[in-house]
Amino acid sequence: MMLRLLNISRPRFWMYALGPYLIGIGAAQSLSNAVVFNLDIVFWLIYFTLPANLFVYGINDLADGDTDAFNEKKGTYEARVDAKEKKTLIWAIILFQIPFIPLLYQASFLEQMACAAFILFNLAYSLPPLRLKARPFLDSLSNGVFCASVGLMGYFAAGGTEIWWLPVIAGAIWSSVMHAYSAIPDIEADTKAGIATIATILKAKATLWVCLVGYIAVALCLWMSGLYAHTGLVIPYLVLIAASFYMLRKKGSVFSIYMLYPFVTYLVGYLVYHFNVYIV
Repeated sequence: MMLRLLNISRPRFWMYALGPYLIGIGAAQSLSNAVVFNLDIVFWLIYFTLPANLFVYGINDLADGDTDAFNEKKGTYEARVDAKEKKTLIWAIILFQIPFIPLLYQASFLEQMACAAFILFNLAYSLPPLRLKARPFLDSLSNGVFCASVGLMGYFAAGGTEIWWLPVIAGAIWSSVMHAYSAIPDIEADTKAGIATIATILKAKATLWVCLVGYIAVALCLWMSGLYAHTGLVIPYLVLIAASFYMLRKKGSVFSIYMLYPFVTYLVGYLVYHFNVYIV
């Protein structure tokens, strides 16, 4: 059962939650110093592995039975949750959150607010009545809030106080773009299920253009903040977008490029954290 829950939590995507938390810490001080400052950070790092990702992706899978029925990557690249598993999954999600609730009581007010945004926007993304997943443009923008809120949690936990808004906005745009791009391989499945997303509305090519503009906006935010080394880390994503345009031109699928994103993000996230620590 644990192996099944691990699969549902999509370990290859853990960095999309864990990464922003680490980057937020690095914006305040090094991880080693931050842990001395606040030992709870160790437990939050544990939380943003299996527990948080089971919460994010488990709830998403519970709510996405309509579109997942048509999605070819379910059961291969990602887990497909069967109806008979849903009750067990719901209990597993709840039980994995409970041990970490005391952390909220010990957290600062700003950490609590950032965590509340993380929780509420994830619920709103997947579940009715809002189900932002099926509301074009809000689907991607909500993921930007998710990324920024987790990053701010790490920043506040490590003792950060003054928010540097342009880098926060850059992180939010980056996450929004990543979501928009990830919606492209799901266009056919979402269309069959009657789900409207940013990609079903714009179609693949126009969505790629939105992603390109988004990455340029990320680069501008970082450059205007004086984070010149960080700005260069946008380049690998521009290469992936260019490769995706090429695949579309050749009538191919962008899914093969999409599968590279997690690996690129692990490397880029590692470098962003170390660049942050070097600056502070």
